[in-house]
Amino acid sequence: MEDAAVRAVCDMFDLGAPRGAPRAVAGGLTNRLWRIETDRGVFAVKEMNRDADRADYVAWFDRGFALEQAAFAAGVPMPRPVPVAETGRCLAEIVSSGVAITVRAHEWVDGEKLDNGTVYPVEVVRRVGTILAQIHALHMWADAAVADALPVFGREHWLARAEQAQSVDAELAKDLRGLLPAIAELEAYLTLAHDDTTPLLLSHRDADMKNFMHTDAGYLLLVDWDQAGPVNPRHDIANHALAWAGVHLGDPDAANARTYVDAYRRAGGDDEPFRATDLAELVSLRLGWFDFNVRRALGERVRDDADRELGANVVRRNVEQLPRFARSLEAWTAVLGL
Repeated sequence: MEDAAVRAVCDMFDLGAPRGAPRAVAGGLTNRLWRIETDRGVFAVKEMNRDADRADYVAWFDRGFALEQAAFAAGVPMPRPVPVAETGRCLAEIVSSGVAITVRAHEWVDGEKLDNGTVYPVEVVRRVGTILAQIHALHMWADAAVADALPVFGREHWLARAEQAQSVDAELAKDLRGLLPAIAELEAYLTLAHDDTTPLLLSHRDADMKNFMHTDAGYLLLVDWDQAGPVNPRHDIANHALAWAGVHLGDPDAANARTYVDAYRRAGGDDEPFRATDLAELVSLRLGWFDFNVRRALGERVRDDADRELGANVVRRNVEQLPRFARSLEAWTAVLGL
């Protein structure tokens, strides 16, 4: 990020005068992150990998930002979100190297990120289950349709992706066509979940291991609220309980899954019994992430050349993972104690 862009960011978010050059922070899966020190403190500034095809991009972040600010005010352990000074909104646009970029800001926190490749002990699982209950307790209901919260791309979409891949990467096209039956089964499950009339509420929606930081003082902080949006509360619980039980690594640990649910309910969270379609958020997020990485593998929304290979690697992993999801939904719901 060039010096003029750094000064523009500091002015937009009223961060103070910058002290030195920003430092790029490695590890993000989608966006670029910068550490900027000013005469008022240290801040995390995220350069968004904006999806030009989404007409609701800004509205999505504004809605999620309202939840994020309310959560911070209510004492949810998290970094302080910093609004644009003049508007109070989440995102600002600046020019860097002659190109318009979209940014957002938070107060910097020092700590170590947890790891999505690790299944954590029940003591940690209890703490994060309690945090989800805190977020749900805000009762920020969402005026959104279930079909929008759980999108179904449809067969024509996936066939078009395979056709698009054919001229770029024949192996990728073959993988996509081979996955069509599993994807169809998973999207049929999502369609069934559209019949659930449970009111949706705003939640973080991505509170897995990678988005928690362990500070030197021993706190667990929930970071990266970019995916915050409307969700069925039971779907949200089920998704996170299984994530913390290691579902993305293999068979979920039943003790961890039930520990998460129990901690959430003991903290005052929803105690409604799970239903057969309550893994819909888990499935929807998986398919959305898969589609994003197909696009990256095809050269869309890439930050640099490495992103294209990262996307291809995700697609290759899902050649096994999507069929595993399709055949396991009933067993995983049983793990939650349906």
